[in-house]
Amino acid sequence: MNGKPTTGEIAKSLGLTVDQIGGYIAETEKRDDGSWLIYLDPHIGKLDFYARIKDKLKGFYTYEM
Repeated sequence: MNGKPTTGEIAKSLGLTVDQIGGYIAETEKRDDGSWLIYLDPHIGKLDFYARIKDKLKGFYTYEM
């Protein structure tokens, strides 16, 4: 992925809506290989949909695209 992923792209990739994930994206970081790390707010672990996405995360609150 060349450009910074949008909130919509992140939400779709995680199987969530923009409203669910939008306020919990803390930071994005482009890696040398062109992939992106999406750092999520730790408060996301308390939300009802966390159980659905936790297997997609690296560590507790980091998603790789």
